[in-house]
Amino acid sequence: MLYVTRNGVKKLKLNMTKDGTYKLPSYIFNCPTLTHLKLFNCNFKLPNSFLGLQTLTVLQLEKLTFVPAIEFYTINVPLLVKLTIDLCDGTQYLNIVFSSELKSLVVHESHYNLDLSNNFFKKCKKMSDLYLVIDNPIPADNRLTLEKLLFSSPTLETLCLGKFELEVRI
Repeated sequence: MLYVTRNGVKKLKLNMTKDGTYKLPSYIFNCPTLTHLKLFNCNFKLPNSFLGLQTLTVLQLEKLTFVPAIEFYTINVPLLVKLTIDLCDGTQYLNIVFSSELKSLVVHESHYNLDLSNNFFKKCKKMSDLYLVIDNPIPADNRLTLEKLLFSSPTLETLCLGKFELEVRI
């Protein structure tokens, strides 16, 4: 692993055994050439000197366990185009900061505290694919009307909502 991260790896996919006990080495998070990171069945703990994943364009997290080290994980990914969070544990402590370049967002059965305010979708002007299947209840002040969601996302091509409460006005 150390060899690949020091020798210009751009795409890294780790699919570990189902027991989820593999702990990611901290040097993965400091790899300056990494553009695609796909992690499956791992334990995720950020190093203390973590500055963000500055070169990532694709981040896929599936069946990960976020090991609490600090109160909140902040992951800064300014070039991110695609984000997938699927069946992860401990995501309630996760804060992902990305730019307006995000085109695809998939959140499935995770407790990710996604800010579903109208401002979130206004920031994502290039969003084309949105899949939200959220297990945790959404606070009333973050619920959207479908109209606001659609008007805030003019480039949206695919919309999939499941277990999601929207206000309906008749």
